[in-house]
Amino acid sequence: FLEKKGIDFFNFYGSTEVAPWIFFHKCSSSTLRYESNHNFVPIGDLLPNNEMKITEDGMLLIKGIQVTPGYIGHDHNSHLIKYDGSLWFPMQDVVEKYCGVYFCKGRIDGVLKIKGYRVHLSDIEMNLKKIKRVKECVCFSDQERIIAFVFSQVSVTQEDIFDEIKTLLPTYMMPSKIILGRRVPINKNGKIDRAKIRQML
Repeated sequence: FLEKKGIDFFNFYGSTEVAPWIFFHKCSSSTLRYESNHNFVPIGDLLPNNEMKITEDGMLLIKGIQVTPGYIGHDHNSHLIKYDGSLWFPMQDVVEKYCGVYFCKGRIDGVLKIKGYRVHLSDIEMNLKKIKRVKECVCFSDQERIIAFVFSQVSVTQEDIFDEIKTLLPTYMMPSKIILGRRVPINKNGKIDRAKIRQML
């Protein structure tokens, strides 16, 4: 939209538990400066009357007027965790600050340690999707191995993917295995069905 149509828009980040948006970022031509370094659209700034913290593992915590008081059928505050003496709602997402702006890097379960390095599976996915013949990509970890499901509607081989991804990723982030597919499984919410893809392992 920014490059081809010149249309500005807002990117909102949140979940149902925070009613439902907690961060916002106005995307304009200046947002494109993050592309080469970060691969993600910024989630931007926290909405007023809320607080945030980022744990040692990088997980985003939220408290404030927008956080739900709880789930039906569950104990009050059972959805919160105690951190630094206060109760917070864990977003289960990894958030990093870059050039004064916050970015969501993916789910906390998508972070792993490989050869002493912290690796975000979402970083690998974003770089694989830079390859022109790749339509979609989903990565999983199997202990210290990275398995990439690559979906393409044109003819492509595993060797083709490995050859191109070598120029985009350091050695420790390279997938150990690439599985090719054509049709991306979609769930009832219209999102990539990661659970179904994982069953292919």
